Amino acid sequence: MLVPPLRDREDDIELLTDHFLDEFTGREKVRRTLTPAARELLRSHAWPGNIRELRNALESAVILSENPVIDAFDLPISSLQHGKLMSSNAEEWQPLPLKEVEEIHLLRTLKHVNGNKKKAAELLGIERSTLYARLRNAEKKPEQKPIADKDLLQ
Repeated sequence: MLVPPLRDREDDIELLTDHFLDEFTGREKVRRTLTPAARELLRSHAWPGNIRELRNALESAVILSENPVIDAFDLPISSLQHGKLMSSNAEEWQPLPLKEVEEIHLLRTLKHVNGNKKKAAELLGIERSTLYARLRNAEKKPEQKPIADKDLLQ
């Protein structure tokens, strides 16, 4: 029997999301919930890793989020994989060197966790020493024009 991929089973995504949130609540007194934006992100994501990827994304969000309500930005789903978050106007897109994209991502992640380097390294899936090294390398760059937040994911 062939089971369709998770991306083709939106109703299952909802059910699995609620199941995993119940499971990860564990001994906590307050069950985590998702904002409508977070639920929409989960429904529209392609889920190449199927149920395992969904489970891991939710577990990471529950562990790393300090709020009882998880928003879309709390979910470790790359906006590059999520077409609806990307700009629909291809003319606005500008190619950037990968090193620059990495630096922007590092700095935005640090901003997201209010400068907590341990939490940033966990979110990025790298060692803290690697984060420090990459930040040092970013500081050694020659002066360049700053990129506005609105330009980052277009």
